Amino acid sequence: MERNRGELEAVRQKSARLRALREATESEPVPAPRPKARRKA
Repeated sequence: MERNRGELEAVRQKSARLRALREATESEPVPAPRPKARRKA
């Protein structure tokens, strides 16, 4: 259970980070530097 909670928190942090990155790219007219990373996520 503890292990699962840790993984859930990690995934949540990753999703939050991706969301922030997406918002930043949307606000700035800059093309995604790494399309591979986005595909992996």
